[in-house]
Amino acid sequence: MLLLLLLKADSTPPELALGSVPFGGPSSSYVRAGDVVSLRLIVSGSDCQPTVKLFNGARAAATLSQASPFVFSYQIQEGDTGSIAYEVSVQDAAGNVARLSATDSLRTAGI
Repeated sequence: MLLLLLLKADSTPPELALGSVPFGGPSSSYVRAGDVVSLRLIVSGSDCQPTVKLFNGARAAATLSQASPFVFSYQIQEGDTGSIAYEVSVQDAAGNVARLSATDSLRTAGI
């Protein structure tokens, strides 16, 4: 007897969403070296941890969160200038990738 087993490939990427209060940091609209900014995000459809980059990929934010919702923090460094723009990506076990871009319109670095 021949048994055929058909497997359907998982082609659904995880979902990324900003938390209800997505951005954190100093109350000042300008952040300087040593200030810490943060991003809160929610991942669904995957138990994988996302990566968060800032300043056109030149810097990476870190998290201590092991599960969603994740809070990523980054300490502003000398030379960081411009918008606090986050680039988020996550890849699930099947290789599906989700990406999200978010800019903290309340804060600017290095001014």
